[in-house]
Amino acid sequence: TQNATPANCVWNIYKSVDGGYTWKVTGWNSDVGSTIPTQDIVAIKCSPDWDNDNTVVVATNGSVSYSDDAGKTFESISLAGVTLGTGITCMDITLDEDGDLIYGIGTGGGSGEIYLLTGLGGWVAQEIEDPDGLGGMSAYTFTRGVIAMAFSPNFGEDDTVFAIVGGQSSI
Repeated sequence: TQNATPANCVWNIYKSVDGGYTWKVTGWNSDVGSTIPTQDIVAIKCSPDWDNDNTVVVATNGSVSYSDDAGKTFESISLAGVTLGTGITCMDITLDEDGDLIYGIGTGGGSGEIYLLTGLGGWVAQEIEDPDGLGGMSAYTFTRGVIAMAFSPNFGEDDTVFAIVGGQSSI
């Protein structure tokens, strides 16, 4: 089960620029709205092109926000078109072949899916299938949804994404 968020709990995101010896709070808590920071944070990722774009992305179980100024300010990303199920369970980011940032999220519960967001387009659900007949997703009933996902370090060249998807076998 996911960690339960205690009543009146507010999460902050801290940043260290000296290898973890000292920490300062970022602008995440105050910039993304009063209701978002009370949701569980499920992932935080820095852009693979950090040296050039200073982008950090944060996912809670109900939102995705990004900062392109190294965490000073954050903006929410619309989740239009995303079926949350029991919420966002994981998130990763990578670069496409043109060097543009791609966001990926997994959702939980019976509607567990992977969604990708590229450029100015909206979130697109990715079909999880079993082309080799190895007992893929058609042989399962979703009970947990997508537990984790990761883009390959060379996604821009090989388009490889891994996902851990939980369910009950019907075989």
